[in-house]
Amino acid sequence: MKRTMLLISMMLIIASFVFASGVMGGSPAGTTQLTIALWHYTTQPEFENTLNAWTTRNPNVRFDIIDTLTSNYVEVITTQLAGGRSIDVLYVLNVPFHVQLIASRQLQDLTNRVSTMQSADGMRSALEMVRNPGDNRLYAIPWRQDFWPLYYNKDLFAAAGVTMPENLTWDQYRDLAIRLTRGTGADKVFGTHLHTWNSITQCLSAAQLRANLITDDFSFLRYMYGIRTDLQNAGAMMDYGTIVAGNVGYRPRFELQNAAMMVMGSWYIGELAARADFNWGIAPVPQMPGATEIRTMGNVTPVGIPASARNVEEAWRYIEWSTGEAGAMILAEAGIPSAFKNDRVLNTFFNLPGMPADALSRRAFNPDSVSTEWPMHPLSGEIDSILNQEHQLILVGESSIEEGLRRMGERAARVIR
Repeated sequence: MKRTMLLISMMLIIASFVFASGVMGGSPAGTTQLTIALWHYTTQPEFENTLNAWTTRNPNVRFDIIDTLTSNYVEVITTQLAGGRSIDVLYVLNVPFHVQLIASRQLQDLTNRVSTMQSADGMRSALEMVRNPGDNRLYAIPWRQDFWPLYYNKDLFAAAGVTMPENLTWDQYRDLAIRLTRGTGADKVFGTHLHTWNSITQCLSAAQLRANLITDDFSFLRYMYGIRTDLQNAGAMMDYGTIVAGNVGYRPRFELQNAAMMVMGSWYIGELAARADFNWGIAPVPQMPGATEIRTMGNVTPVGIPASARNVEEAWRYIEWSTGEAGAMILAEAGIPSAFKNDRVLNTFFNLPGMPADALSRRAFNPDSVSTEWPMHPLSGEIDSILNQEHQLILVGESSIEEGLRRMGERAARVIR
């Protein structure tokens, strides 16, 4: 089995070397070849559209593309960097990989370059999400930025004689979900859908309470687990066990109008606009009691220049352009939220066919604060694994909320210490 897995990994690495965007066997004289690492190039239009736009503007630049599946990306890029492969532009898949790259000194410090970027003010909150807490430096620049709003079905709300409030607390959200729940059996419409991911309960709580997830005290999660179990017990949402056992996806839950509300990431907005055959909108995600601003969680997709880069200045020109207004417009035209935002970008995004046009949806697109789901910390991956395991036990009823929180703390303490 180990030998088979090794052969598969080697084949993926070889394949990534071979794949190129019209670049085979070197570049013509006078042409700069940028080696760029990314994932799903042929299936995610944001990559292809951005690279094509850059080469149209700069015909002397060609891209040698290292393209893998997301599931193989970290392994492939780690192997290639360790083997001395020169990469000029590297998209960072997730927080643990970002931390790993910084710790191994595989990314160049871009802090001083960012200080001269005209577009920096348009991505201010996103920049703080990628700042390394260890030295307060920036080793990658945010390109995409997602956040979590509340999606709702306007037709189901109208049928129930309900109007979406501008701001909801989690208690009001629970009560509203119960009120919107109708029918039985296969025809039942649930008031809401909360997917299985532990981040919806744990990381969103931390973002709204300004709590630290790298801790051995998770008592701050008690309130949100109470809300979630209330919803399950009231039958206002599909219970965790049924979602897992039936491999129920969040897209069909909402698009088949089986749920009147859904807390979900903003990456879904463009997809929904292209497919929905009913009236829908987004609202600010529900807030903790007493909140005075809209706080939510999110993630960024940053891009950096590896230490092994041979074409640093050309790589930086591409990064500065693609993370600014020009790159943001390309994403907006594809219905994808960008890290850089201004009125022009937002107007382009909301003028796409199928997008909601109401003021509440635009307000929801600009929360007051977006905190990263998981902090840039070396222990984030391990703590996340522990919390996810205990999260599952609580929601299937094998642990009480108190028992689950206690076990989270005890297990996290052993990792932290």
